[in-house]
Amino acid sequence: MDFLFIQMASYYQDFLEMLLKKTGRDSTGVRLVAAEHSKVMGSLGESDIELIVEQNGIRIGLLIEDKVDAGAMQNQCARYFERGSHSVDQGEYSDFCVFIFCPRRYLEGNEEAKKYQYSITYEECESFLETKNDAMSYLFRQQISVAIGNAKKPAKHDEIKQGFLRNYKKFQEDNYSVLDMATQEGKLGDWIQYRTQLRGVYILHKLQEGQVCLIIPNSASEMKEVKEIAEQLNYLGLRNIFAEKASKSAALRINVPVLHNTGGWDMVVEAELRDCFDSIMTLYRLSDAVSNFTRLINS
Repeated sequence: MDFLFIQMASYYQDFLEMLLKKTGRDSTGVRLVAAEHSKVMGSLGESDIELIVEQNGIRIGLLIEDKVDAGAMQNQCARYFERGSHSVDQGEYSDFCVFIFCPRRYLEGNEEAKKYQYSITYEECESFLETKNDAMSYLFRQQISVAIGNAKKPAKHDEIKQGFLRNYKKFQEDNYSVLDMATQEGKLGDWIQYRTQLRGVYILHKLQEGQVCLIIPNSASEMKEVKEIAEQLNYLGLRNIFAEKASKSAALRINVPVLHNTGGWDMVVEAELRDCFDSIMTLYRLSDAVSNFTRLINS
């Protein structure tokens, strides 16, 4: 959809004028001078679409977040303003506006979407195209219509999951900062992944299954050896470590309290949360020890 909207801005002068009118500006004489898709600005993140328009010799940046039904990431709207301000400081344009393009149902059902300075719904774009009679407008309208039909109103439980992950990550950073979480903000899955020092080996915290697992990729054929490792670890005092097959991989598993990320962070019992993280730390330290031992004997 991003490229479709860039094409519309390039193809239709009055579409640009519609955007400017949304901001309350006079749209007379506006013209498109640059368009960029997925513009990345280091730690300030990425803009889905950036249009630069010129009017009476003054350049204005239009920074656009395009959403169909994906969940919003934390501070996503705020980072658009940071990128716009940075570009003004760099002299790319004199002023900027921040938009969200999305289906109406998304805008109505997502609190983060309502934070944007200006909004254009897919339905507005569809109505705009209905005033055109050219072949391009027909193709554009068909694609937008399909996107509207596919759009799902963001479920409330998705927002709860996002909030859970933010709080979970903050707890990890505050209390178990040595862990290296690979799962990024905005993900809605029930499994949270951590990196280890062992190449390809990672840890999964399966929230609703009550498990933390050290995953050893492509080792399912070595289950006998993995079971022996689990037995030895239990003998050495690392209790309740089990070996299991995970598709083509093998895993060392510790059972932990179940965490329901659809019930909200207030439902989490801290003692159970610490039990989960202590078990993650056990597997992390195990992988770290193996990594250090491997480096030692290979040096």
